Amino acid sequence: MKKVLIISPDRIAPSMAGPGIRYWNFALELSKTCEVTLIVKNEDYPESHGFVIILKSSIENQDFYTNFDSIVIQGLTLWEMPFLKKINVPLVVDLYDPFIFENLEFKSNNQSSIHIAKSNLEILMQQIYYGDYFICASNKQKDFWLGVLAAAFRINPETYKEDHGLNNLLGVVPFGLPEKAPIKKNEVIKGIIEGINSTDKVVLWWGGVWDWLDPITLVNAMNIISKQRSDIKCLIVGTEHPDKAFIPHKMVGKVVNRSKELGLTDKVVFFKGWVPYEDRMDYLLEADVGVSLHYNNLETRFAFRTRILDYLWCELPMVVTQGDVLSDIIRENNIGKVITSGDENVLANALLEMVGDDKCDFETVVTSYHWHKAVGDLRTFCENPRKSVDHILIKKYIPKTTSRKKLYFIKGIELIKEGNIRGLYRKLISKLLS
Repeated sequence: MKKVLIISPDRIAPSMAGPGIRYWNFALELSKTCEVTLIVKNEDYPESHGFVIILKSSIENQDFYTNFDSIVIQGLTLWEMPFLKKINVPLVVDLYDPFIFENLEFKSNNQSSIHIAKSNLEILMQQIYYGDYFICASNKQKDFWLGVLAAAFRINPETYKEDHGLNNLLGVVPFGLPEKAPIKKNEVIKGIIEGINSTDKVVLWWGGVWDWLDPITLVNAMNIISKQRSDIKCLIVGTEHPDKAFIPHKMVGKVVNRSKELGLTDKVVFFKGWVPYEDRMDYLLEADVGVSLHYNNLETRFAFRTRILDYLWCELPMVVTQGDVLSDIIRENNIGKVITSGDENVLANALLEMVGDDKCDFETVVTSYHWHKAVGDLRTFCENPRKSVDHILIKKYIPKTTSRKKLYFIKGIELIKEGNIRGLYRKLISKLLS
């Protein structure tokens, strides 16, 4: 069995966000055919399920990383662990999250933001140059990343000759779903949260409240709905990230303030921090309609909303804004309503129509996203790992990058300018402990 090292970019714990869930399931699935070791950054990780879990801070010698046949990384991992560039182990780079677009949404337009954007691009391009195999979340993303690979000369005579379809270089590994059907364990919303009655209908916002998403239109739509029906309530889950070092997005404060302005808080609109991973189905199965709302921007075009996968798993009818690949799947399979962004009246009407709708047929879509199918391309590579055919050639084209100290300094100044001393403190503590 090949030895695979998976380095999680995020917390893997009882409460975790999308990247942690993704890497936990990578370990679960790959351990069926490979010898898997999962590196985590937090001490409160769950028990192992057929693979080894190691705390990142406990690894004292970089030679440890040379004992594997392949290493799977994502996000800032290569930038934070630059020694991975020098070891002769094939690197799988997970590009499912195009963070350069996300960061454009919440960085102000000043000189610091220009430096940060350039540094983020450098961080991404280092992954492109040093990766031996890449995975992304959809065929739509694949077209984008093929363009990036071409611009970086990773599509060259050597890689093209090996495989004219470039499948040896770039695979598709979407976010997946558990094969086991969800089982409800406890009542958690109706009749439990004060202000939500047992007979009410619940509209659920599930997952983080990020700056590129649009919960404001949801609150405005609930204001319209509340004037027609008193039995429809909205629960917004995800206002507090499970990682205490994570700096809350400005959108959290905006949506909370908007709800207060309209007098909806704890009457029509309710807020909750983060739900433990093992309890998520209780909320999803108790809700009547799920929402995923975003703006019409570049991030949306290449996004892969993991919250929609949870809606699919629990067969929750949904209302989503158009523009991403999953909204196309929802429309094609008639499992929800797809609307234009930013129109509270359209959203209100769609929610009124979808509440209580149990006519959707989810089976075909759900089975196509089971984790064992989703990780297919990744499993194939990890079972037959190899350095890319152009790994020697491409060394001639790798540019230098901004130092970590310089980027941390720029980000620190930005937080101070914003008056976000708490965020600066969180970042400093997280870096000292990492």
